Amino acid sequence: MTEDVIWANEARFIKLGKAGAWTETCLADGTLRLDYRHVSESLARTPDFDALRSDFEAKEITSRAATNHARQVLDFFDEDPNVLWITFHKGYLYWCFAQSDVERINAGDEAAIDAEGAWLRQTCSGWSRCSLDGQELLENELSGQLNKTASYQGTICTVKPLDYLLAKINAAPIPEIVEAQQARNQLLASTCTLMAMLTWADFEFLVGAVFEGSGWRQVRQPGGSKHTTDIDLFMPLTGERAFAQVKSRTDQGQFNAYLREFKARPETRLFYAYHTSDEPIACVDPTVTLMGAKALANQVLDAGLFNWLLTKAG
Repeated sequence: MTEDVIWANEARFIKLGKAGAWTETCLADGTLRLDYRHVSESLARTPDFDALRSDFEAKEITSRAATNHARQVLDFFDEDPNVLWITFHKGYLYWCFAQSDVERINAGDEAAIDAEGAWLRQTCSGWSRCSLDGQELLENELSGQLNKTASYQGTICTVKPLDYLLAKINAAPIPEIVEAQQARNQLLASTCTLMAMLTWADFEFLVGAVFEGSGWRQVRQPGGSKHTTDIDLFMPLTGERAFAQVKSRTDQGQFNAYLREFKARPETRLFYAYHTSDEPIACVDPTVTLMGAKALANQVLDAGLFNWLLTKAG
């Protein structure tokens, strides 16, 4: 490890107690705990894999399971300071480095979690669930390959890919993600250009398709002229009503006029969709959603409408 960058030569996932029963205690007091309380002190502290495996086999455990148990015990007792430990709890990834000393938990010390005779290691600086830039490491924002370790049936396993895990903790760019983001940004720019090439009717249809793809229903067919279109919207899930103004080209003054009209209507939300404006449209009203070219381009891609747009613009 260095002061500014987290480095490790290996990462291991640990399940803290049976079914994670000790997780909250370990996260709170900055420790790692391993059950295997029946393993003798001499075997646990001696890096003799064969002897430890034989001890498990003597307890009528299958050879394959004995091998796995022996590996997990030795992994926990491994004194390498460059091993990164992780665990998952309530939707977050937690990580730490562990001190080398391993101690037995004495009777009465841990009665609340029934850990007498189990093994304990102190972390170097406690458990963290944040990257180095302070962002929380949310499980649902991590790769499936990393998250699948949370369902590991044993206690300790090696985590792969290590480079990806370290990049997330260090808040470092991942080359493949950077390349994909650059490609998406280029596609968004192209989408904005193509939207400006649409006829007013096609642009109106595109906006309506975006709303429908987001769960909104059009109460009636859009009406209006080439200059402005009203779309009455209904959200079945919440019963919410809204209306959208669709404009090809607009400006702040025109938007302000439609905002005054919205205040006289019964709907609770206004969507103002457009693809071209000489100056950015501004509004602080929380009941109004401005959908300029960039916002619409994102929605078009998310709704899978790019091929339709490409065909219509061409």
